[in-house]
Amino acid sequence: MQLGIRLHDLADGPLPQRIADARAQGFTCGQLAPARFLPAYPSDAALTPGLAFYLKRLFWDAGIDIAVLGCY
Repeated sequence: MQLGIRLHDLADGPLPQRIADARAQGFTCGQLAPARFLPAYPSDAALTPGLAFYLKRLFWDAGIDIAVLGCY
């Protein structure tokens, strides 16, 4: 069984730190809401292949799966 967390519910900090904190707390998956982490998030058009690869790499390196990609 995998347990996850909404990354924006963790202590304030940059996304890489929140991902590391989630892993340190024993979570193996998380919800990513881009508008909560990208201050200049203008629209879904900001979700480029380059950003997707960067996010994939951050999560992969920490051993965390992106269970939900959500928007608020």
